[in-house]
Parts: sequence; C-alpha cells; structure tokens
Amino acid sequence: MTSRGQKEDVEEKRERLELLRKYLERHYKIQIVRFTRLDRGVFRADKTEGRSWIVRVFPMSRSLERIQGDAQILRFLEENNFPAERCAAPEPASAPGERGVLVTEFVEGVPGEKNA
Repeated sequence: MTSRGQKEDVEEKRERLELLRKYLERHYKIQIVRFTRLDRGVFRADKTEGRSWIVRVFPMSRSLERIQGDAQILRFLEENNFPAERCAAPEPASAPGERGVLVTEFVEGVPGEKNA
C-alpha cells in the first residue's frame, strides 16, 4: 500500500472511531473524554463521570440477539456474585449501523495465578 493509501486508511479508521464515540455519547447520554483502542474491535471509553467502559464492536455476522444474549449471561453472573465483567448500562447491547456493540464496565487487570 502506498503512503497515501495508508494515510487514507488511517483517516478512515479515525472517522469511524469518532462516529462510534459520538453514537455512544448520544445513545447512553454520556461524555467521553478519551477513547482508546485496546484490541481489534475493543475500545476503552474514559468518561467524565463514573467508571470507564469497555466497548466491544462485533463483526456484522454476529446478530444483535446474540450480543443481547451475552449481556444476559453477564447479568446472570452478576446476580450470582461471579467475578466477571458487569454491564455498563441497563441496555448494554445496541447496533449502530450494521455492527452490534456491547458496553461493560472497565475492570483493572490483576496478575493471574501461576501454576505451582
């Protein structure tokens, strides 16, 4: 890819990221001060109020119904005090455009246990 093509690709990704940020702010009535890519389709949203969120953007092949099912599983785990991510909003699954999104609360990582 040429340098010009790479610049256009980077600019297109920035524009999509900005559209996602604006969608989240409108949909969930929040204000995001920093939006950082953590992995492919996974972002950290630092907000002006409350805990940061993890925003997962799923491929078009994953239906909104399946993403809502993921949220139901997370709620079940929370109700049973299982240490897992927590949904970040009453309706954490949504679909801006053709891709589904799931928002959960950011959990600071801890080192895993080493096998003895």
